[in-house]
Amino acid sequence: MIGTVEQNQLLLSHDRHIPCVIRTSERARRMRMTLSPEGGLTVTIPLGVSRTAALDFIRASLPWIERTLFKLSLRQRRREPEGPRVFPSELVFPLTGERFMVRYEWHDVCWTGAREESGELQVSGRVLNPDAVQEALYGYLLRKAQLVLTPQLRQLAEEYGFRVGKISFRIQRGRWGSCSRARDISLNAQLLLLSPEEVRYVLIHELCHTREMNHSARFWREVARFCPDYVRIRKQIKQRRPEIWR
Repeated sequence: MIGTVEQNQLLLSHDRHIPCVIRTSERARRMRMTLSPEGGLTVTIPLGVSRTAALDFIRASLPWIERTLFKLSLRQRRREPEGPRVFPSELVFPLTGERFMVRYEWHDVCWTGAREESGELQVSGRVLNPDAVQEALYGYLLRKAQLVLTPQLRQLAEEYGFRVGKISFRIQRGRWGSCSRARDISLNAQLLLLSPEEVRYVLIHELCHTREMNHSARFWREVARFCPDYVRIRKQIKQRRPEIWR
């Protein structure tokens, strides 16, 4: 079960584990937690607080833990040595049939932004700063994904009778989507770069996780009900890595 701590390991979604230590402090007045840059979780509890209460605190904090781990991973990647980054001169969104030439304009300002304008994607501001350009493009993709994919997911859920909680978007490495036990679905904004049938498969996949939080035979039977050709599409999508402008 997600949020379980066994042998000093916290179980997260998709069978991921991180080190977790629960310690008691005489000076602590309330429960608190910290994440190390290496991704280890330390939970400090006051005297008299039970382990059960500490575990409830951890489970309630899972969204914060996931967000913070993501931010730490971004910082780590920025510290890694890398060659010159090459940003796109064109963006194509098969799902919407849109194609944008990307134009970069330097301005002596403290910000960098990206927006659609007159059939182009205009990135302006501190475009000589690779980190600033990357963040601007990420921000644009996140906004675009929310606008395009949210109604599609909601429509599929209504059509097939799924109950969905919150819908969120990220720029993720190695994963197209995820679903929590609260039926909250997180989607990779880079889905915009896939074909319509691939996007539909990912949305169906995550919707089926609202009923089956595993990859059992029963889960795949559920996927097949709504996406009979899922084996071919799944094999096809596995050849694509959700990793851009890294």
